[in-house]
Amino acid sequence: MIPPVLDEAAPPGERELFTALATAAGTEDWIVLHGLRLSAHPTQERGEADFVVVAPGHGVLVIEVKSHKSVGRDASGRWLLGRSSPTTRSPFAQADAEKFAIVSYLSKRMGITTVHVESCVWFTHAPARREFVDSIEWQPWQLLDMADLVDVADRIVHILAAGRRHRAAAGHTWPEIVGPDQATAHRIVSELKPAMQAEVRPADLRRARKEELARLLEDQLLVLDSLAGNDRLLVTGPAGCGKTFLALEAARLESALGRRGLLVCYNHAIGEYLKGEVAGIDGLSVTTLHDLMLTAAGVAPVALDDRSFWEERLPQLAWEALATADQPRYDYLIVDEVQDLCRRNYLDVLDLLLASGLGNGRCLFFGDFDDQVLYDGSEKALLDEVAGPLTVFRQKVNCRNTPGIARVAESLADSQEAYARYRRSDDGAIPRVSVYRDGEHQQQLLLEAVQSLRDDGFDLHEIVVLSRYRDASAAATTTDPWLRQTLLDVRRGGAVRKGRIRYSTIHSFKGLEASAVIITDVTESTRGPYFDLLNVGVTRARDRLVMLGTRAGFDQHGLTSA
Repeated sequence: MIPPVLDEAAPPGERELFTALATAAGTEDWIVLHGLRLSAHPTQERGEADFVVVAPGHGVLVIEVKSHKSVGRDASGRWLLGRSSPTTRSPFAQADAEKFAIVSYLSKRMGITTVHVESCVWFTHAPARREFVDSIEWQPWQLLDMADLVDVADRIVHILAAGRRHRAAAGHTWPEIVGPDQATAHRIVSELKPAMQAEVRPADLRRARKEELARLLEDQLLVLDSLAGNDRLLVTGPAGCGKTFLALEAARLESALGRRGLLVCYNHAIGEYLKGEVAGIDGLSVTTLHDLMLTAAGVAPVALDDRSFWEERLPQLAWEALATADQPRYDYLIVDEVQDLCRRNYLDVLDLLLASGLGNGRCLFFGDFDDQVLYDGSEKALLDEVAGPLTVFRQKVNCRNTPGIARVAESLADSQEAYARYRRSDDGAIPRVSVYRDGEHQQQLLLEAVQSLRDDGFDLHEIVVLSRYRDASAAATTTDPWLRQTLLDVRRGGAVRKGRIRYSTIHSFKGLEASAVIITDVTESTRGPYFDLLNVGVTRARDRLVMLGTRAGFDQHGLTSA
């Protein structure tokens, strides 16, 4: 029986016939379809065959079931079926139409012309055979009633045999085997009721996510349109609101006007990303501030931990070189993640690069001064002092993160309602928080997290592992052979690469994003800014977030540990 169970809403006659067919002796090789929808019905928009019996060696029988306890036809030719309104439509015509729809479909799909297909009407709750007189409109063997439910298999075989004799008398010749044989029977069923499965592939998910993000980000362009008349602009707001996208679009708009501009950021990783995004735009230079200063000063970089060089000596050398250099200045300046560049000596360097300077030139700043400030918190006041007055637009619509991820970010934010709303659709995925006992246990959980994301359809290159630590992180110290050869350090040229998982410090990955993010080493911290750092890490994840930490670390940050 296909399906093997009966719909609870099925009429009583269909229920009784279903049970009789399912338990009938001698039908072990028969296949019965129940409730077969017919989209290509010859007289209706759609129809339904109550039962289609595929009996190897005998034929195919289409059964129309009528469960009414009272059936008849009046003198005007209308059928009277129980308490239903009178109808001119004959049950036998209905059964024939279902048969012809099936024969036509099988003929087109399989080329079947020799398998015998017949139809009948079964009045399961009325003595129709006893009370009805013969009619030119149907053959006596096409009418069955309540008495025929005793031995349904014999009745079906009888109908098919009688139907063949009737066709033969009308001049129809049959082959020696009227079939269908076993193979043909199964093929008929597979054509009428094919097994099928539609499974979303990883490529489908990636395409859907990419299209959704592109559509949502396009909506953000309204911000630039509404602020087009403001030469000095600060767009601020929490992570995930499309600030970097707006910075790129602003650069494209300025370039289209024939202006020469500079797009500056802090992190090397996002600098490389921005260069790739604006390749081919005329008159636009993209760089990190420190690369710019190294070039201007004509000096070689030193160790990253030499903070006095990077924060004091290099800016001084670059300023001195630029102040005496005879070179054209830029028509406009765009700064992404501006909160990371708000040091007075950094701003002094940028002031020399811009026509009319920071106080009067064309400036567009993008950043978050609430939850992504990783220094002393005075950055916004300094920017106002050096570059003000600025037209400020606060963007609070999250278009990057799924709602589940955005809610975790809000729990770590300074504001209880960091976002006005979320634009991404909610796929029901909940960020996963797993507690580890020690370093070895965290390594195991990291491997399991990667495998779980792969099972969810994420490719390795879509996964990023982030930590507050650099050389002591779970990713950097893993001893698992497969992870060791799969992980790729972002700071060592870790661009997106098929078959590789990138890992980085949270700070170095600021401004970037990934489909799936695993944050490791979430532990207790006496550093207040670690809340902001963890918020930055969480908001890097577009679609999936996994966090690995100690129970005390999760409790300290208000995260529910599993």
